[in-house]
Amino acid sequence: MLFPSLAPITSSAAFFQARPQVVHRAIVSWYEELYSSVVAAVVSGEARPIREELERLLTPLVRGGFSKLVVVECDGEWSCVFNNAYLGTDTSSLDEIARRIGVKYVSVMLSEDVRTRAGVLWHGARQFCLVDYSASSRPVVRTISVMNDGSRWRFYQEGDPLPQEDPAWVLGPRIADRFSENALVLLADSVGVRLLSESFYKRVFSQVRIHVQSEEIDLHSARRQFGFEH
Repeated sequence: MLFPSLAPITSSAAFFQARPQVVHRAIVSWYEELYSSVVAAVVSGEARPIREELERLLTPLVRGGFSKLVVVECDGEWSCVFNNAYLGTDTSSLDEIARRIGVKYVSVMLSEDVRTRAGVLWHGARQFCLVDYSASSRPVVRTISVMNDGSRWRFYQEGDPLPQEDPAWVLGPRIADRFSENALVLLADSVGVRLLSESFYKRVFSQVRIHVQSEEIDLHSARRQFGFEH
């Protein structure tokens, strides 16, 4: 998992092949259409370590949606987005940003089951989703996912395999063993997203806040609830 000390925030993330300024403007423009109150600010001053900035700008977490979002400048003209959704960064609507600016978009989920004597406190997932809106009017889509839905592990794939894929990644009788963390990391790296390399994440560029009526929960309480810390 990326930045394990920040889980569940970093159990998922969204990446855009665009400069952070472009991603930030697109997010603000779209959210101003959706929400009555949007507060956006470019992060200035002396740069802090990424871990510290993410915790400072994305806590507390909220149940039901999210109220804070950050844009992170990455290497290779990529940008990354995290938000403060209680169950991990909610990427479900972010491909709309990629569609609006016409770029390549990658969303990732990466975590394993957290088991205790009380049972499974956090259900694991490994997912890679690529949508390339820069390719043509009909975007290229490739998704591979393996996730525990609370009752069993389920496997799903959509789209044609990418040239860099190994067919063995999605084979095997035990679904929980398919599309391993290593396979996910290699696939993300092949399109330019060095998922687990901290040096890939250069600095937090901006924060966007929206007004939502949601219950707040502090990060450490969420981590204890899900078994990430004791």
